Amino acid sequence: EWKHETGELKLKFSQKNRSASLNFPARTLPGVPKKIILRGKGSVDGLQVTLYSHTHFMTFLKRDISPTVTDNGFEFVTDAPPGNDWSWVGGENDGKIHGPMRLGRINFTSSKAEDIDLKDFDIILVTSAPNDSILMQYAETHSDDKNIHFTWNGQVVAPKAIKGDLLCTLKNWNGEILQETKRSITISGNLDKTSETFTFPVPQKLNFVEACFIFSAPGLNEDEIYSTWLGDFPRNTDFTKDMDSPFGMGVYLYRLPMDQMETVARKAAEAGVKWTREEFNWSMLEPRKGDYNWAHFDHVVDVAEKYGIQVYGITAYWSGWTKPYTEEGIQEYLEYLKTCVTRYKGRIHHWEIWNEPNIFFWQGPKEMYTDLLKRCYQMIKEIDPEIQVLGLSTAGIDFDFIETNVKKEAPFDILTIHPYRSILVEDVFIEDLQKADKLVQLPDGTHRPIWNTEMGWATHTEHPILRQDFVPHSERKQAEYLARTHLTTIASGVNPKNFWYNFRNDGDDPWYFEFNMGITRQDFSPKPAYAVFSTMTSILKGTSFKELETREDNTYIVTFEGTKKQVKAVWNPQQKITLSPEDAE
Repeated sequence: EWKHETGELKLKFSQKNRSASLNFPARTLPGVPKKIILRGKGSVDGLQVTLYSHTHFMTFLKRDISPTVTDNGFEFVTDAPPGNDWSWVGGENDGKIHGPMRLGRINFTSSKAEDIDLKDFDIILVTSAPNDSILMQYAETHSDDKNIHFTWNGQVVAPKAIKGDLLCTLKNWNGEILQETKRSITISGNLDKTSETFTFPVPQKLNFVEACFIFSAPGLNEDEIYSTWLGDFPRNTDFTKDMDSPFGMGVYLYRLPMDQMETVARKAAEAGVKWTREEFNWSMLEPRKGDYNWAHFDHVVDVAEKYGIQVYGITAYWSGWTKPYTEEGIQEYLEYLKTCVTRYKGRIHHWEIWNEPNIFFWQGPKEMYTDLLKRCYQMIKEIDPEIQVLGLSTAGIDFDFIETNVKKEAPFDILTIHPYRSILVEDVFIEDLQKADKLVQLPDGTHRPIWNTEMGWATHTEHPILRQDFVPHSERKQAEYLARTHLTTIASGVNPKNFWYNFRNDGDDPWYFEFNMGITRQDFSPKPAYAVFSTMTSILKGTSFKELETREDNTYIVTFEGTKKQVKAVWNPQQKITLSPEDAE
C-alpha cells in the first residue's frame, strides 16, 4: 500500500518470506538508466528486494538486493541492467538491451512475519543522456464540437530548464499548410512535463488535420512530432461473416478483460474487419494441468461471431507446469491442441501451430518444430479433415526456414508469414510473396494460400537515444502503408488474407513501438489508418481482385470487379500523379 503523495509504504507480511509487490504501468524510462535506488525511512531488518525491468520482450531481474542503512534512513541500490548480477528471461533471451527500458515490478520479501511501515519512500533513477538528446517529447489531440486542440508535451532529462522555439504546422491530407504558429517557451527540468496546446476550429470541409511540432534550441537535436484529427468517414454496418474476405486484423480479443471484448469487437467490425487472429495461449487457457479457463476463450469466440468476425486460432507457448522441448511436453501440447480443436469444431476452421518458430519464440531444436507440425497436422485431420492447418508462421519471410521444412515434408494447408519491413517497396514485396508461393507449391502444381498474419508500422515517438527494432512513422504514413500493404498483398496473386498488426494500441507509452502498432489508440479513438481501412473495406465490399497494372513511373493500378461495380485503386508511392478519364476505363 503506497501513498505516493506522502511517501508512506505499508508492507503486510502474514507469514515469513511472503512477498509483496509494487507493479508499475509500462512506461519508458528516460535516457540510458545507470542506477536504480529505493530510498526511505523505517526499519528494513530482514527485508530484501527483487527488481524486474523490461526491454522489448525480454525481462531482466535482480534478486535479493539487501538494504544499506544510512544516517537518513535506508537505500536499496543497484546498477541498472545489463550486468553480471542481472538474470534475464524471455524474448531475445540474450542479456542485451533492445531499446528503451521499462520498470516492471519491485518485489519485497521479509524474513519476519510482521508488517513494515516505511516513510518518505521514493524511487530514484540515475540516468545519462548526451546534451543533444535530453528532450523526451510526444503529442496528442483532443477535440470538441467547435475546436481541435493539438497538444505538445516535453520533458527534459536534466536539472536545468531549456529555452527555445516551438513551431506548430497544421496540414491537410494533401500536405497543404493550414496554419503555422511559433512560440518561445521554457521547458522545466527534472522531467517536469511542459505542455503547449494549439487550437484550430473544426473545419467544415476537411476530415483530416495533421499537426507537426518542431522544438528548436541551441545544441539540441530537432525531431518532428505528430498528432492528427479525424472527421467523418464510412463505417460498416454489415456484421455478417464473409469467409472469402481478405481483410483481417490482429484484434486479439483474448488479451482483453471479458468486459472490454464487445467494445473492441464492435469497433473492429465497424471498420470492416472480417477475420481476427486469436491466440489460445496455453498458460492462460490451462494454467494448471487439466484446469481450463474456457469462459474467457468462449467469450472471445462468441463476441467475434456476434459481429461477423471469423476467428482463426493459434496455439502457442508452453504452460508453466509442462516441460518445454521434451517428448513429455510435446505430448501435453498435443493434448492441449486436441482439446481446443475439439471444443471449437464447426466454429473455428483454421488452426496455426506456434508463432514465429524460426526466431526466439521457439527455443528448442528447429527439427523438433517440424516434427511437432507433422504430429499436429495428423491429429487435427483425424478430428476434422476440413479444418485447415496453418504452418511455419515465420518472422519475416524466412525462405531458408520455409524451404527446409518443405524438404522435410512438413505438412500444412496454408503458409503464414510476418513480412515486417522498415519501408514498403511494392515490387520487392510482390516478388517476395511470389517467391514464397513457388517454395510451397505442392508436387501436383497446387498453390497453397499464403496468409500475411502479421504486418504493420508503428506510430511511436522516437526515443532520443535508444533505438528500437521498428522506426517511428507518423499516423499519416501508417495509414498510407496500411492501404498499400493490403492492396499489394491482394494483387500479388498468392490467394492471401492480410492481418494488420494490430487493431488497438497495446498501451499508452508514446515511446515504445510495441504499444503503438494499432489503428486505434488505447482510448479507442481512431487513427487515420482506421479511417483508411474502413473506407477501403467499404468501397471494395462485394468485389474481388481482377488485375494489377504497374506503370513505368511506379504508378500502381489494382482493379477489382463485382456484379454491380468496378473499382480501381491507384497510387504512386514516390510522387504526385495526374489521372486522365482514360485511367478509369
